[in-house]
Amino acid sequence: MLLLLNPSADSDFDGAARVLVGEAPDPGPAASQFLAVLNRHDHLDGGPNEFTRALLTQLAEWALGKRQPGEPEPVAG
Repeated sequence: MLLLLNPSADSDFDGAARVLVGEAPDPGPAASQFLAVLNRHDHLDGGPNEFTRALLTQLAEWALGKRQPGEPEPVAG
């Protein structure tokens, strides 16, 4: 186990710590989904900087909670 302290903390640690054990998630599926969403034809217009505009538009839509084409409707619960 490695305990990382704040750089300004004293090197003598006396106290309790919360330790979480788990596996790092596989970034492959999330990265694949992210890149697939950028292939939306309504974002790509052939103009200069189209990829940057598509990326920023997509991130803004996600931030606003907008669904993407082909994404299932949320289940009412």
